Parts: sequence; C-alpha cells; structure tokens
Amino acid sequence: MGAGVVIGADGVHSVVRGAVADPAPPEYSGICAFRTLGPAASAPDFALRPAHTL
Repeated sequence: MGAGVVIGADGVHSVVRGAVADPAPPEYSGICAFRTLGPAASAPDFALRPAHTL
C-alpha cells in the first residue's frame, strides 16, 4: 500500500508519526490548541462555511 500524503492527527503518541519518521520521543513545540463544542446558532459566520482550508 502507498500514499502520496499521510495526515496523522492521532495525538502525542501518534502511530502515524512513528510509521513515517524516525522513532523519537515527543517534543513539546510550544503550540497549544483548545477545542470545544457549542451550538451552531452561536457560531460566527466564518465558522459556518461547509469547508475550511488550512
């Protein structure tokens, strides 16, 4: 099996990271993300778009 792109979003102990890079302990990057759930009616317009590009 092969892939042109692999996205690993499985956390600090990522199985994907270990499969595509040399094994190494996780290293803190200084970046933090906060997530929450809320009613869509309270979300700003930009957050209601059907797709987002990063």
